[in-house]
Amino acid sequence: MTEATKASPAALDEVAAKQQLQFAELLPRVADEYGKSVGTQLKELLSYCVRGNKLSADEYYHMRLFDDATYSPEEKKRFVGLRKSRAIWSNLMSVNKFVGTVADKLAYEKMMGGFGFAVTETIAIAGGHYPEGSIEKLKSLEQCVSFMENAAFPVFGKPINSYQSLGSARFDGFDKATRSLTLANGNVISCEQLWQEIETKFHGDYLFQTCIDPHPALAAICGGGLPTVRVVTLDAGEGPELFRSCIKLTGSGNVADNFWRSGNLLAPIDSETGRMGAALTQMGIDGEYLNEHPVTGAAIDGVELPHWPAIVEMALNAHRMMPRALIFGFDIAISSDGPLLVEANSDPHLIMLQIAHRKGVLDEKMLAAMNYAEQIKAGHMVEVKKTFAKEAAEAKSEIKQAVSSKVA
Repeated sequence: MTEATKASPAALDEVAAKQQLQFAELLPRVADEYGKSVGTQLKELLSYCVRGNKLSADEYYHMRLFDDATYSPEEKKRFVGLRKSRAIWSNLMSVNKFVGTVADKLAYEKMMGGFGFAVTETIAIAGGHYPEGSIEKLKSLEQCVSFMENAAFPVFGKPINSYQSLGSARFDGFDKATRSLTLANGNVISCEQLWQEIETKFHGDYLFQTCIDPHPALAAICGGGLPTVRVVTLDAGEGPELFRSCIKLTGSGNVADNFWRSGNLLAPIDSETGRMGAALTQMGIDGEYLNEHPVTGAAIDGVELPHWPAIVEMALNAHRMMPRALIFGFDIAISSDGPLLVEANSDPHLIMLQIAHRKGVLDEKMLAAMNYAEQIKAGHMVEVKKTFAKEAAEAKSEIKQAVSSKVA
């Protein structure tokens, strides 16, 4: 191992999570700052956590459901936690035959690009199950070095099956003499270290893409990184429709926009106008809703996103590609030329929508989609029973004929 490698920071970072207070710290703070006694808090925890939608105690505080000035009791009942949200989207996705496609980022990119969608461009991969010749494959450190020597920087990297932006990095340049890479944050790491981390942290499955330059309006707000819009669509039996959207805004030098990274923000988007609302700094009692970006000072609240009608149309058309999929969460980047489809998520992260919009997801649209899923599954069961009954009747008839033949 070289001295440069020893001194280098991690190339593929772990999630820089925002710190959250513990339960024992939250009880007295809510009592003091919101005038809500410990006893009243415990009663609500019993109502919404042990009963109701079975939130965890942490989720009750993370989503600020203790705030009676913001949420009425009826509004609080519409909020779901991780357990309930997983039950919802797994139920809605259970009738979809194509869900596996969206989990493979490269396969989804190639499929959607082949149908004319503007998508990200993957230029090389390490690992994966893809056939030879379909894309440049890096099988060794030396092949990775050769790729970097000839790459057109900047280059964005992420695991093939990335989760919460874990392992994402932007590479801004390569020094052939030292075989070292410069990251977007100014850190310099060796190619040896990069390859080692790809193999040990992500089982050798990693992809490299061309970087997307954000629309100037968003670049002015964030000052760096690539914000993406999370557009969630639902189908309640009449085709896909827009459910809710929010935008993940980068901050504090972050390349990836995941909201759980320290410094990043989350803002709701008005479905009709495409205007952003005040942006949340983090979940819980210490979270603030800001009208301006804390680093650049640029306005957020009330600012209309560029290309909003095209973003909505892209999401709806992408959903139509997967018939009988009842819910999707699309991540869409906005460049100067228009929206680009980054990826689709079968888990749209309903909690993120709730905290951005300060509104539970169990509204009329969601309940209609859930009811439609049950109707589809009930219809499937009717068909299955008909098939079994038909097969049983045919078997009975065959036995009867066989017995009659022997008697004769």
